[in-house]
Parts: sequence; C-alpha cells; structure tokens
Amino acid sequence: MKLIYILICASIIFSTFSCEKNDDSTNPTETLDQNIQFPNISQNTKWFIGDTVMIAWNTNGLTGVVTLSLFKGDIEIAKIISNENCTSSNNEREYVLPTNVIPGTDYRIKVNYSSTHLNYSPYFEIKYGKIEILEPNENSIWFIGERYGIKWKHAYLGGSVKIVLYRWDWDSNDYVVSQTITNSTNNNGNFNFFNISSNVIASPYEVGITWNGGGNEVRSDLFDITKKIIVSMPDSSTVWNRGGTYQINWGPSLPLESEMQITLVNEQGTEGQGIVGIGFSGNNTSLTTTIPTWITPGRWRIELFCTKVAGGIAYGLVYGLGNSDYFYIQ
Repeated sequence: MKLIYILICASIIFSTFSCEKNDDSTNPTETLDQNIQFPNISQNTKWFIGDTVMIAWNTNGLTGVVTLSLFKGDIEIAKIISNENCTSSNNEREYVLPTNVIPGTDYRIKVNYSSTHLNYSPYFEIKYGKIEILEPNENSIWFIGERYGIKWKHAYLGGSVKIVLYRWDWDSNDYVVSQTITNSTNNNGNFNFFNISSNVIASPYEVGITWNGGGNEVRSDLFDITKKIIVSMPDSSTVWNRGGTYQINWGPSLPLESEMQITLVNEQGTEGQGIVGIGFSGNNTSLTTTIPTWITPGRWRIELFCTKVAGGIAYGLVYGLGNSDYFYIQ
C-alpha cells in the first residue's frame, strides 16, 4: 500500500509541474524565422476594437502559401489569411478587428509560410475605442421648434450614454447646460432627439456624450441653434421685372440689436449677386427694394441671414436664417 501511495503522489506532482504555463512567448516546438518581420507593429502599437487596421510583414525574399492569424497569448483568436499564395516578400493586408474581442495587451500576429517558416509580431494592445460625435457637426444648423437626431461612433462599448446640450453663455464666456437630453439611452450610435424647445435661445451650442460605464465626456463640434426665418413674399408664383421695385416680407421679428443681410441667389447657387438689403436691424419684417437691371433673367430666391450686432460690435451669433421659394425674374 505504501508503494501505491508513493506512486500516486509522484504522479500528481509530475502532472502539476507539466501543466504549468510556459513563460516562453512561443510554443517551444516552433522554430521561428527571424527574417519575417512586422514593420508597423511594436510593443507601443494600439488597435481599437472594430477599427480597420493595416497589417504589414516582409520576409526577406521568402514567398509561398501563407496563413496569417491573430493571437491572444498562445490562443488563436481569428484567421486573417488561410492558405493564400503570396508571391511578394513585402505584404500588407487590411483587417477589421472583431467586435467581440476582449481588451488586452497580449495580442500578436502570427505569419506561417508553408508550415515551415513562421514568426510572431511583438505583443501589442487592443482596446476599446473612443466615442466620436458625427452629428451635429461644424456644418450643422438646428432651427428652434424642429426635430433633429444625434449620431455618434459607439466604439463597441455597449451599455448606455448620457447626452447633454450645452449653450455658449456670452456673459460668463463659457458653456452652460441648456438641457439634459437624456440621462440614459442605448449606446447604439443614434438618438432621435425631440423638438428643439421654443424657449431655447439662439446661440452657438455643443452636444456632450458620456458613456455611463465610465470615462470622460466627448463634445461635438460647435454648431448653431437659431430661428428659422419664413419668407412670405416673394413666393413660388411671384414674377418680378428687372428694374422694378418690390416688397420682401418675412417673419418673425428678431432682436433689435442685430443686422440683417438679404441676398438674391440664382438656381445654380451663385451667391453675392444683387445684394438687395444689408445693414438694417433684424427687428424689421419687410424691405422695399429695386431689382438691378443687370440681373440675369431666370429663377432666383431671397436668402436672409441675421446676426447679433451690439454697440457696433459684430458677434459670432446667428439670430436667424431663411430663404424664399424660387421665383422668376424677367
């Protein structure tokens, strides 16, 4: 019995030691070919989940059938190329990182040529990306009382986000919270925003998104929320003659400390031709003007642009924008 007990213990001890993790970075049965190199991968490389990356490798003249794989430690996560013939010694391959990988610093690429020549890249990091707001952006203009959506890159973080609308405050010279759009919505990259409230102040704005799993708030580009100017005359049935005098009507009335610019723009989008009104207060809702005789006959429209001007100083604040239907000038 003692002999059996000793043999069992010895077997357990041997099994324990033979199952320990090998600290070597490669399988000890593999012979690595150091001629295979990865010029764009180093220990400082960081890839983001879901991104498209470029994997480059060169072989110092070696060609043949290649298999390219993504490893986490010693475990193959995905095959990038499987038994593909590579005739060049300098190779590149675009690869979309799987969205189900776990962040870590122990990722590496393995290249295997004809099962006889192989090498691993240095270890590198794969991590979650960053939320990036796509809409609104620097080209966005939102009108008070209308409905808009917010779009962002969700960086495959999952969970939920908080969305806040910030208004530029001219008195404090800083952004202040205009309203919390939502405290929690799915981090799916899209939120159907409700109507911009009628009591929102025309001003530059930013949207802020915070992932509720932690991290810093991400802000959108600066954009304007402003009033929409409705032109009632001219309309689509209007016909004006060159050299004739006509009245332009619009609404609503905008603040007294503002400057309105009214421009004729043709159907091809040529701007700056025939400015019919400039330098008067947006508090007005009509203007009588004479159409220049040199205007080319065709379809034109009226465009209105109203900005804040106080004490002779022009501010980067858009009080209102609008345009008429296209009408005919003959």
